[in-house]
Amino acid sequence: VIVLLLAYAQYHLIVLIIGVHVVLRFKLKERVADLEFRERRRVTLQEIAEITGLNRMTLSKLVN
Repeated sequence: VIVLLLAYAQYHLIVLIIGVHVVLRFKLKERVADLEFRERRRVTLQEIAEITGLNRMTLSKLVN
């Protein structure tokens, strides 16, 4: 019973993580588009990486 509950909990945790990843990806794209619109120019991932402190490759994986 405990193993079954753990498997069930792990499944829901995986689904939650995937859901959060999808939301983060969508929100990041949305925020970049908003920033580009406000500044009327293209914003590079390198600029976002410098501002946020996140690695450029991490941002790239989220956006693509």
